[in-house]
Amino acid sequence: MEKVDMNYSFFSGKEPTDAQLAQLMREACSDAVERAREADVKFEAELENMARQYMAEYKTRYGRT
Repeated sequence: MEKVDMNYSFFSGKEPTDAQLAQLMREACSDAVERAREADVKFEAELENMARQYMAEYKTRYGRT
């Protein structure tokens, strides 16, 4: 992978080079994938916790398993 000079600002008034733009897009994609994974883990944990809570409530209320 080539070394890209990332001293670029969107407010500089000039367009990024293709290499800079590609690097920005790779980083944005990587960040989005990581945030999606974190959200999935958090959602699964919350869903599992809710299921346990509702099962405990059901057992208490109806005395069944």
